[in-house]
Amino acid sequence: MLKKAAVLVVAVWTAATILPAKEFPLELKPLDEAQVMPCANVFGAMAQVTTKKPAEIKAEPAAANRPLYGLLALGKTPPVALRIGRSSASSAYDRMIVDVNRNGDLQDDKAIEIRTVKMKMPQEQEVQVAGPIKIEREGGPVSVQVLLHLMPASIGPGGGSLQVFPAQYHEATVEIDGVRERLGFVDANCNLVLGDIARDTGCTCENGPHLSFQSDVVLRDNDRSGAYDMASLTCEAERLADVIYLGAKPYKVEVATDQKAVVIEPYTGAVAEITGAFDKVAQLVVVRKEGENDWIAITPHAAEGKVVVPEGRYALWTCMVGAKDDAGALWKALGAKGSAKESFLLKAGETRALKFGAALELKTQSEVQVAQSGGLLRSLFGGGSRERYLRTSVEVTGAGGEKYTEFGKDNGQVKPPTCVIRDADGKELASGRMEYG
Repeated sequence: MLKKAAVLVVAVWTAATILPAKEFPLELKPLDEAQVMPCANVFGAMAQVTTKKPAEIKAEPAAANRPLYGLLALGKTPPVALRIGRSSASSAYDRMIVDVNRNGDLQDDKAIEIRTVKMKMPQEQEVQVAGPIKIEREGGPVSVQVLLHLMPASIGPGGGSLQVFPAQYHEATVEIDGVRERLGFVDANCNLVLGDIARDTGCTCENGPHLSFQSDVVLRDNDRSGAYDMASLTCEAERLADVIYLGAKPYKVEVATDQKAVVIEPYTGAVAEITGAFDKVAQLVVVRKEGENDWIAITPHAAEGKVVVPEGRYALWTCMVGAKDDAGALWKALGAKGSAKESFLLKAGETRALKFGAALELKTQSEVQVAQSGGLLRSLFGGGSRERYLRTSVEVTGAGGEKYTEFGKDNGQVKPPTCVIRDADGKELASGRMEYG
């Protein structure tokens, strides 16, 4: 009888500590190109443009001098046709018409200006953008914007590609278990569906599964600035996973199909712990195997040197380290593993130490390479000259084997280091700036 009573008390106490699911309304807000296009976790959707008109266009206004055409494939909805044109025969491509109602007639659609703007991607450059554009769909219009990659006329008969980015996000102010936070949800893969998690089957290669996650994104105002900074070194645009973290606790999240509300509830499945030098990193992403081949990327939040994660097989994915210099400037470096070959199993209740981040090891490699000048035909028949040059690279590796290839200062990317070669007497023989990659 005493044993049954003890079981009953434990069961009642456990049920009392599990918080119920809570629903929070979502508010639609605009997202401009300067926020979303440089974000590494927002892939958007790609489309090709050529001089060939697609069958989806039945009627169009008169065009000046060789228009370009394309089809936007946005999720499972019918493709959206568009035309890129010129305002005059002598001008560059500066107008776009999008069949937003998908009726095949471009004559009832408004021409949109193609703008040239300066943008950090990550270095500052001039790009061509158009939008925002409201595309009609069941449940209401969706706002997108377009980044154009058009070929110069000197390269070929015309064409190129374009990239479609979201121009809106849905925001909720959530308050649960003593934590209050603003969350923004972005249709980062532009399939017009909100709530796609970071899942990939990967491609099998010699070094294990090579993964690519093109999921939706959850925005976090980590610095409480009142705005979301989506640059890759700010940690405020996380891949949406099957669990997100409020404080250091995992929660399940589900966006309503009408995109008007989000439901958040505590994760009640079996969990384990990962320990490590979390006080020395700005962000860590791990991947968890799901089923036979699927992998899910999650961004756990740490407390007291550990993170709580659902049980499963894990691998380190990316790590961002950060530290301030004597002047107070914040320096960051982003590293990645590239594959999930070195995975480990975490069973319910287990704790596993994971290596990542500092100390970073710098390895310099130099080799003399020979280049043939004078063109292909001359080199084949022994003509031309052979020029020798020195190729130098620096590999930065973290404690978990992750390779660091992106470096920044105060949330902006810094220029790569310069390299100077001197002789034994200190005389400069050659110099140059290195490249990231």
